[in-house]
Amino acid sequence: MLNGRLFPKEELDRYCRWNGGRTGGNVKRVVLEFQGLNRVEMPDQPSPLELELGERHVLYVIPYTAPWSWMNRSAVIYTDVLVESLFRALDLPSEVPLVSSGYSMGGQAALMYTLLGGHRISACYANSPVCDLTAHFQEREDIPRTLVNAFACGPGSLEAELEAHSPLFRAEELPDIPYMIVAGGADRQVHKNVHSDRFVSRMRELGRNVRYCEPADMKHWQITDYQVYRAYVNFICGDAQDVAV
Repeated sequence: MLNGRLFPKEELDRYCRWNGGRTGGNVKRVVLEFQGLNRVEMPDQPSPLELELGERHVLYVIPYTAPWSWMNRSAVIYTDVLVESLFRALDLPSEVPLVSSGYSMGGQAALMYTLLGGHRISACYANSPVCDLTAHFQEREDIPRTLVNAFACGPGSLEAELEAHSPLFRAEELPDIPYMIVAGGADRQVHKNVHSDRFVSRMRELGRNVRYCEPADMKHWQITDYQVYRAYVNFICGDAQDVAV
């Protein structure tokens, strides 16, 4: 684990965006949000979501993993170290729920981290997730270089690595926890019929607890339906009083 090194509390801003100062010192839940492909921003202003989650005593964390990482071994190690560093810095008990979430590549990352990560995940939310990396390799011209970059040093062939990091092909191994998947009918970057539809169908065949929201006019990862947005926020907060969609 990075030779046993953890990130010091005073340096955590270098490795993630987090709202620790907005939770009132009473963290009831930790939410990881993995970013989409090519996201390299280090935000210096809080988003409305970050503010709301802080008020609800939810620690909101954006790990600054590499922008082409696809939850490869490096991203798993980085996230494990970050989570351990945050829990220790805030003296959080191990039973505090940890939620894995993300969109697009980050949706794939969120799903795969429930399996590959070293921390127990309580729930998983994925928006427009890439679920089949072998299909995604051919889906867009900009994708192959990113997948080769992420998995060229993996222990297996590229094809084997793509399958090993595809939620669709690892569905049977994913933990039996609540899942919420959102995918839009107008998404032309990660087509839901190729990814989310097949993944959700497989997970339901396995008897998993999966909530699936399919806004017909939603484009890639950008939720414009307020009811869907509220359902998402309530889900990651573990709020039983959910919004029906």
